[in-house]
Amino acid sequence: MEKIPARFFEDVLGQLTIFWMLPTNTEFFGSFGSCARKLIKNGHRKTVVIENGEFTDFFFNDYGGTLVQSDDSNFPTKFKIRNDIEYVVSSTEVPVITVKLRKQLERLSMEPALLRLDLYGLIDKKWVELFSSLQKLNAISVDYFDPNVICLLERLLSQKQILQLVVYSNYGEKEINLFRAFFQQEQFQCLDFKFWNNDMHDWIMACKGNNDLRGKSVVWRCREVLHDASFEDCGFTDRGVYQFINADVKVCYCVYEDTNHNDFAKFMEKVDCSFVEFTRG
Repeated sequence: MEKIPARFFEDVLGQLTIFWMLPTNTEFFGSFGSCARKLIKNGHRKTVVIENGEFTDFFFNDYGGTLVQSDDSNFPTKFKIRNDIEYVVSSTEVPVITVKLRKQLERLSMEPALLRLDLYGLIDKKWVELFSSLQKLNAISVDYFDPNVICLLERLLSQKQILQLVVYSNYGEKEINLFRAFFQQEQFQCLDFKFWNNDMHDWIMACKGNNDLRGKSVVWRCREVLHDASFEDCGFTDRGVYQFINADVKVCYCVYEDTNHNDFAKFMEKVDCSFVEFTRG
């Protein structure tokens, strides 16, 4: 393993950080563990804000999410974890795409690091064309669905480049069919939902035993019981994380704030996030 270039480890860890933290990886010896520790120490995310069709702001967060007042020159490029595009529209009118904005987005998409789009405003077909043309777009979050958002997701689905899809709104059968299609793509890694949906849960749990899904995860940002009597109770595996496993999947419940609870029932009262990871294979 020590003969593998450090750049390879950096690329692998960089992709992992699009949706997970890396503390466990720091426990490895050699180059892999060293790269993980350096990424945690120096890693950062850059967010650019597009408000009503114009670049209005940019800011940086460190690996832990703390806002950092700085600029590009203070951060080594190799430790940039991700570029985020925060698209905001404050009216019911879709903004015009200017030549200047198009060039700015093209430059951003060519920078090293993964690219995520956070969609918080109305788009039209021209925005669909622009966003789907971004070569390094690997993650997207949406907080509403309409025909243009569906069109964008279908376009990205056909390009087979998305690793993570985050959904902040409720959704129905049409959207669920899209989520299923993303989840079954080889490169795709994580579905992340704010709201619970029984149909989505039932389909996910029915996929247990599918070797092609190994390593993929589904997150619900709420407290929902995902394990049953077939799971082994592994107890607390990390601070704020309680885990169950069976032959096919791993289920974890997480509390974001530090907790001193050693009792599972009391712990579950404060759970912020429930997720399942496919492990069979």
